[in-house]
Amino acid sequence: MSVSSDKGGNPGDLSRAWGEFREQTEALRKKIFAHPYAERDDEPRAMYLFEQMQAIAFNRIIAPRGNYPRFYLSGMWEPMTYTMGGASSDMMHRQAFLDGRRRYRIVGRRGTASLQMLQLMTGYWGDPPDGITVRSYAFDEFEFAPDGAFMITASASPMPGNHVLLDPDCRHNCLMFRELFSDWENETLSSAHVEIVDDVAHEPVMPTVDETVEGLRRCIRFMNVFFDEFGPSMIEDTIRRAGVNRFLESDIMQRTGNTGGSVGTAYYFLAYELPDDGVVIVEMEDPQARYWSFQLTDRWHQTCEPAWHQSSLNSRQIIRDDDGKCRIVLSLTDPGVANWLDPVSNRRGLLEMRVVDGRNAVTPHTVVTRSASLRSALPKSTCWVNAERRKELMSVRRHALLRRWNA
Repeated sequence: MSVSSDKGGNPGDLSRAWGEFREQTEALRKKIFAHPYAERDDEPRAMYLFEQMQAIAFNRIIAPRGNYPRFYLSGMWEPMTYTMGGASSDMMHRQAFLDGRRRYRIVGRRGTASLQMLQLMTGYWGDPPDGITVRSYAFDEFEFAPDGAFMITASASPMPGNHVLLDPDCRHNCLMFRELFSDWENETLSSAHVEIVDDVAHEPVMPTVDETVEGLRRCIRFMNVFFDEFGPSMIEDTIRRAGVNRFLESDIMQRTGNTGGSVGTAYYFLAYELPDDGVVIVEMEDPQARYWSFQLTDRWHQTCEPAWHQSSLNSRQIIRDDDGKCRIVLSLTDPGVANWLDPVSNRRGLLEMRVVDGRNAVTPHTVVTRSASLRSALPKSTCWVNAERRKELMSVRRHALLRRWNA
């Protein structure tokens, strides 16, 4: 068996491809800054989006090599740096890129996260969408040793035991291992490593000219797809269909062919717009789900900073009221409510709710009120915190999140 690629390619092709890349990157920059959101006070956020898109394109398009596989954990969907696409502060998202002509083995030990999901995408964002399929694997149903150790094979031919089926025609099958953490202080990350098990000579580490030319073109397609489908259009679509400060049950999974999120997850979006001296109260029944959470982003669909600000809350962190309902308050300044969501100076943006395996189908209800009327708008059982207690809670939150990311 041979997997060697064409080592040819004219250096002139690379020069032309680089010229095209620069032209198309500049066209993308102009498209971003021509967007209505790129007002004077929003230009820094627009520039941050433009800059991180280029970094992520390199991290996920150019850098991975199917003959030298590894799981990539940072470099995309890291909610404190790579915030594009609304990275969840509860999620650790590994990706490995596997050549469909090879055979692999994934070994590791299961951690204690609230939820673990394994999916394979036969391609990547920016590839022709009609050639991409998403396969989900029930990680809970895999076989594990008593200590949580596991071994999974991956190849284009079926194999017994824990197995992931690759597309033989795809050179960058994307294996995604997602873990969702509700108990930030105590739940632990799984270990996972991937290795080649077939007896085939390795290709060179550095990409060939032809691979680099194609990689540059894929980078441009990747960046445009993410901006067009998972950028400000997320907020614009929500406003068009539901208005502001009202939740919409999203059809993002159907619209993106299951590439826009986790299969089996229900998404609810709210385009928030905070009035002067106003707050938004979100009220809902408990979904009785395996996992659910709220996450704030800005208008560009970049995650609001989650370590130094309480920009997200999950089912374990939210305090229920005596009537069993869940209520959170979205406000630019700390209202003193334990269930406060901090938009980090963003007056407008997106509030995302994720629900996995919910027994109760719920669309949250919202009320907009003035800050001075907040206490009367909430039940007597609402949990309030003073500045000293908030500081203590934020310290615990920050240390737990940074420890999980080894930051």
